[in-house]
Amino acid sequence: MKKVQQAAEEILKKHNKINYLILSPGFMTTQGYTPTPEGIDRKLAVHYYGRWKFINDLLPALNKAKEGGEEAKVLSVLGAGQGGSVNPDDFGLQKPGAYTTAAAGLVTPTYNDLMMQKFAALNPSLTFIQSYPGAVNTSILSSSPSGLLRTMSVLTPVLSPFLTNPRDCGAYMWHGIYKTATTPGAWRIGPKGNNLKDYRIFGDEAQREKLWEHTTNAINEALSSK
Repeated sequence: MKKVQQAAEEILKKHNKINYLILSPGFMTTQGYTPTPEGIDRKLAVHYYGRWKFINDLLPALNKAKEGGEEAKVLSVLGAGQGGSVNPDDFGLQKPGAYTTAAAGLVTPTYNDLMMQKFAALNPSLTFIQSYPGAVNTSILSSSPSGLLRTMSVLTPVLSPFLTNPRDCGAYMWHGIYKTATTPGAWRIGPKGNNLKDYRIFGDEAQREKLWEHTTNAINEALSSK
């Protein structure tokens, strides 16, 4: 989180306004709970907490663009419609037996949905989007910290006819930004930039508020850690 904060500060020094903030960090692993030195699991840090921190810290530049009559939209590329239910008493998946790679993969799309809803409520003039890009031909397997997943990357050329190439994926995501999410608020888009509406959406208002409180506390603790 400290590195995210430093990066956001550097961005704001160079850019006083942002029209489109696109967040797509991610990796695949078979490892279990793996905390960073700040105490947050690495997968959760990359797929949720770090994204939250970037958006939160760059809000001044997004609002500056909107105040100037320009577009101001945020896109988090992850797994809209691919999430699951969450445990509001253990958002960090720290209780014994709570963390599996599957569990982490299911909760982070839901966290992103709830995050976007809350950011939209707090910033009613801005547009916040979570997308599910589908299966895209990237280096996510070959760059995995897991030896097993790196080995599986040899199958990528065989599977490539069934994968979206990155250029097309980018075009679909921009279609969603430009043509689907046309008004301020929280949006969810699919592999073609299509409106997912409430397809497989999880969580409620109480969980959204509790997740927000948990997130601010977890990030503050991370920033204050040595």
